Amino acid sequence: GLGGSDRGMMRYRGLTQLSQKHGCIVVAPMGYNERGWYGSRGQTSRRSSPRNLGELSEKDVLNVLAITRKDLSVNPKRIYLMGHSMGGGGTWHIGMKYPDLWAGLAPIAPATPRNINDLAKAKHIPVILVQGDRDRLVPVSGARRWTAKMKDLKMDHSYIEVKGGGHSDVAWKNMPQIFEFFNKHEKGLAAAKEEDSKETAKPTPTNPPKENTKVQTITPGRTQSRTYFFKEAGKEMRYSLFVPRGYAKSKKYPLMVALHGLGSSDSGIMR
Repeated sequence: GLGGSDRGMMRYRGLTQLSQKHGCIVVAPMGYNERGWYGSRGQTSRRSSPRNLGELSEKDVLNVLAITRKDLSVNPKRIYLMGHSMGGGGTWHIGMKYPDLWAGLAPIAPATPRNINDLAKAKHIPVILVQGDRDRLVPVSGARRWTAKMKDLKMDHSYIEVKGGGHSDVAWKNMPQIFEFFNKHEKGLAAAKEEDSKETAKPTPTNPPKENTKVQTITPGRTQSRTYFFKEAGKEMRYSLFVPRGYAKSKKYPLMVALHGLGSSDSGIMR
């Protein structure tokens, strides 16, 4: 699978190295399981998953974000959302549903949501979209259509279409450009004044960070697996965290939330 899990996402070539270079915290939620879609596909009929899988997957992301903001020194004006494949679809979905949270979005080869008109809710968020024109899982036509919509909405955006690029290679090859794009953008007055924001959903994490069941130490400079108890799901959830070396509580750090792709197999990604 493409990432397939929080741990797989953190192993993307260059991700933690660039995080260290740019002094950025990275957190990768599991999204409940490897096929949760982060809410972008709604309910599921798979017997091995809860019927409200999409809802749980989306809330897991919000919970992990809330916990990370509580445990670490995060700059609230510099919280970014990035995802690849299924995670790219989740980036669009969560970015549009909770537009007041994000200073920038980076969907990579995204399995795009069905309602392109929802993009208007996030028109104040800068977006960098990466897509290969030889992607056999996610056709380039979808990225081109969403780019045209961003142009119509006069959004601050960058579209990187990789000639000859497939579904996987475009992710790590363009990771430096994603970090550079995020470095140029932080939340400003536009988000606060955005009239449409009052109509968007507000995040309601189901598990307040204070309900963490154990104290977990921070080890800067290495990827860590961490857990919290997801009350609504009734189980411990794992997520991965990277904090750059030299981390100091006295400083505010940018935070990137990274959403992984499908696990085990990517067949049916555009069902």
